[in-house]
Amino acid sequence: MMKKISRKMTAAILAGTMILTLMGCGAKKDDPASSAAAETPKAAAGEEQPGTTELSMFVQLDPKTAASRKSLSEVPAVQEIEKRTGITIEFLHPAGNDLAEQLSLILAANDLPDMFSIIWNTIPGGVDKLYNSGQIIDLSGYIDTDMPNFKKLMDAHPEIKTQMVTDDGKVLMLPELRLEESTQYFECFFIRNDWLEAVGKETPTTIDELHDVLLAFKTQDPNGNGKQDEIPFVSGSDQPGVERLGYLYGINTAWAASNCMYVDGGKVKFGPMEETYRDYLTTMNQWYKEGLIDPDYLSSDASGRDAKITSEVGGMFYGKMNGQQAVYLGAMAEQNPDFDLVALPYVNAPDGKAYDFNSTYCVGVSGIAISSQCEDVKTALRFVDYMYSDEGNMLSNFGIEGDTYEMVDGIPKYTEKITKNEEGLSLVQSIAKYTIGGIQPRMINDINYWDAVMTYPQQKTVYEACSKATRDRMLPLVSLTTDESTEVNGIFADLKPYIQEMTNKLSWETSIYPNSMPI
Repeated sequence: MMKKISRKMTAAILAGTMILTLMGCGAKKDDPASSAAAETPKAAAGEEQPGTTELSMFVQLDPKTAASRKSLSEVPAVQEIEKRTGITIEFLHPAGNDLAEQLSLILAANDLPDMFSIIWNTIPGGVDKLYNSGQIIDLSGYIDTDMPNFKKLMDAHPEIKTQMVTDDGKVLMLPELRLEESTQYFECFFIRNDWLEAVGKETPTTIDELHDVLLAFKTQDPNGNGKQDEIPFVSGSDQPGVERLGYLYGINTAWAASNCMYVDGGKVKFGPMEETYRDYLTTMNQWYKEGLIDPDYLSSDASGRDAKITSEVGGMFYGKMNGQQAVYLGAMAEQNPDFDLVALPYVNAPDGKAYDFNSTYCVGVSGIAISSQCEDVKTALRFVDYMYSDEGNMLSNFGIEGDTYEMVDGIPKYTEKITKNEEGLSLVQSIAKYTIGGIQPRMINDINYWDAVMTYPQQKTVYEACSKATRDRMLPLVSLTTDESTEVNGIFADLKPYIQEMTNKLSWETSIYPNSMPI
């Protein structure tokens, strides 16, 4: 029997469900080893396994699931996976928004679940911190012998090993995979295309052209209500909006994207340290004063951004293909049939190139780590490996054949139980009611799932737009030693809030930095 996390700790920290705003993956169709992983071991496939082993897993309940379920244990696809593997999961869902804080409480108490399924770049110190504290284990010695499905995928896609293994050869988490390039692009800038037409502007390709578009949004009444109430660029305190505008200058200014670090000329650089950051601040100061940036962005949250877009005063924002673009298109379909929201290609930086710092790699940032207190590591790995199999992947992304999907010309298609649900759920919420498609702990972002959630043709503009930019400056996936991690975390603990505070004072005169950068 697996070690179970204490009920006291579960009740104190993890009780309750989350009520959050919506958030918004794949394999090559002609690659038999990639669309759904390798062959399932005979002992794990197709039929209920004798006996039941229980494991515990710390994982946030995705908002899409929380719209209809109180726990992943209620999701039919999860129940079927448990039946076929003979392994039952006790899901430990942190209540509320602050997963990092509640995780830190569990780690401090050292009363650990068997597995952690986390978006690791959202956790201070990431997966390295847990390994350095001795609370998760290195899995590199298990893959060849205990994970045949994952091993087959690694053999078919060598980049998995390159991106997953640490500099000293360790495997600290088993990642969600995005094997098809188009699934690696899912968030970007979005713009009202119908507003572009209304003000007679083409899609901007330079910073100056973007400024002119935003100014036209501000002054030419594109929403047609006879008022100058438009907010050209909408952002908020809890969304990465204004900070992403630094991409326009070819530098990384986003903390969620590698802590503002990037590669240029073979050297790792830190965006706020670059002279170009001054140009970014100067431009933001100008745009803020001109009313092109939401004046309330520091006090506005995600719901505020939603309201500004759906009340037709917002013209441009940074967000996700499913979590924002599709939601807004659906919400506005009847209210304004001309509402047209498309991905905006990254405009050219002063050097003439467009830069992307925020797409992902084949190996995603979410994944499952195994606790050092797990008493049967091989059983835990068998559960994870099953979800890398053809059968496990189909269950994860599409659910149960004949119930939530049917095969049509060799392609899984969701049934009307999902596509025409009677509860008013969005498509992605309906999928999350019955499967773990699009949420943790799914292990493969299947291209057929990716295509299925493209409810609107405008969603296809994300890949078309973003893939035009170069990813040459994106920081590769790197691992830190214990000493390096301690040093970096200590620096950023003070540096990050300071830079954010200074950057957000857009109403200040940039001349307060006459001879030096903010840091």
